[in-house]
Amino acid sequence: MSGSVAPILWYLLAVVSFAVFPLAMVATLHRQRMKELEILRSYAEKGSEPPEAVMKLLYKPSSDPALKWKSTVRGSLLNSALIQLSIACMLGGVAWWRVEAGPPRWAIYVTVTVATFYALTTLALLVAALTTREK
Repeated sequence: MSGSVAPILWYLLAVVSFAVFPLAMVATLHRQRMKELEILRSYAEKGSEPPEAVMKLLYKPSSDPALKWKSTVRGSLLNSALIQLSIACMLGGVAWWRVEAGPPRWAIYVTVTVATFYALTTLALLVAALTTREK
């Protein structure tokens, strides 16, 4: 680590880290809702009422809690691994910044220790996801 990283890049990393995942989720939900609207629009153009089965599929997440989407075990493990990995990367960036900034040394030890913990947790979750059998 010979060069100094400009502080604005750390702020940019934080903003990107906290903005990318929520924006991706919003974009995914928006596309899903637009597809649902397109289906309803096609029935409206025909002047007919959508069948009950179609309405049940379109409003499944909000109408009946028993019909809500449920994640698989592997999906839940991979989701948790992704969250742990993003935390480990952010803490790794903080540790790198503290190494370049200098003292206090305890801040470096704490951030490296916690980042290592999250990295190892990520590895354990990935191994669990790869070895889990779907039913």
